[in-house]
Amino acid sequence: SQAFSLTALVAQCTIAVRLFYFSTVRPEHFQQLILINQITSLLAVFFLVMSFVRFTPFVVSAISLVDYGCVAAYLHEASLWRLFGFFLSVQLFLCVLGELLRRNVMSVSKENADLRYRETALMHAVRLNKREIEAYPWI
Repeated sequence: SQAFSLTALVAQCTIAVRLFYFSTVRPEHFQQLILINQITSLLAVFFLVMSFVRFTPFVVSAISLVDYGCVAAYLHEASLWRLFGFFLSVQLFLCVLGELLRRNVMSVSKENADLRYRETALMHAVRLNKREIEAYPWI
């Protein structure tokens, strides 16, 4: 996950540079290129959330939204500003949902480890192994 986080951060910085380049050079269909770069950032946030990374989705989202906002302000394009709210809400939703998901998975993992520890301690206390406990006649 650390390598993926680093790759996502480097990719986001590359996307930021491309956004500023497209806004200054204004190639043909530059608005579509800006939107494709923003969607790529959304995919990176989505995959970071799915890999249970802690802070990187928030950092990537912040970089993405600040860059997009700066480019929209520089270009004075109303269509880009209308989509800014959409991207803001989707990235905020993904980041919050991802943090809740990560916390729940870590909580379940910790409870599982505690349960295994208690099971091992119980088997050690009664001096039986798992197969002997399963074969023991419970009436």
